[in-house]
Amino acid sequence: MFRYFRNLFSGNKNVEKANNQSEGNGTKQTVDNEKTHKSKAFCNDEGLSVEHANGSIESALWDEIIKISVITTDQGPFADDVFLVLFKEGKGVLIPSEAEGYNEVYERVSKFDGFDFQKYIDSMSSTINQEFICWERRKSI
Repeated sequence: MFRYFRNLFSGNKNVEKANNQSEGNGTKQTVDNEKTHKSKAFCNDEGLSVEHANGSIESALWDEIIKISVITTDQGPFADDVFLVLFKEGKGVLIPSEAEGYNEVYERVSKFDGFDFQKYIDSMSSTINQEFICWERRKSI
C-alpha cells in the first residue's frame, strides 16, 4: 500500500509506515505505529497541518492547494484504506480517513468552488488502489 503513496508523492518519506526500534536485547523490534496511534489533522483560516502517527508533520496553506484527491487502497478494512490528499507544488498533505480532525478538513475543502461531490461519494465504495480527483485549481490564462 505505501509503495503506492511513495510513487504518488515521488519519494515523500512522510507517507511511509513508521518503525520503532527497541534496543532491549540488541535486536530490532518493528512496531506499526499506525495501528497503535492515530494521525491528527488541524485546520484554521490559513491552512492545515497533519501530525502523523510516526511523528512527521505535513502542512499547507489553503491558497497553496492545487488539487484535492481521495486515494483508496485495497488494504481495508483492517488498515486505513481511504486518504484525503491535498496537493501543493511538488508535495501533498495526506490525511487518513481515521485521523482525528479528518471531518473538519473535509468540511473545509468540500466548500472549494467546483468540488466534485460525486467523485467523493464514488471513492467511498472503492476497494482498489485508485485516485479520485475531487477538485483542481483552474489555471490562469
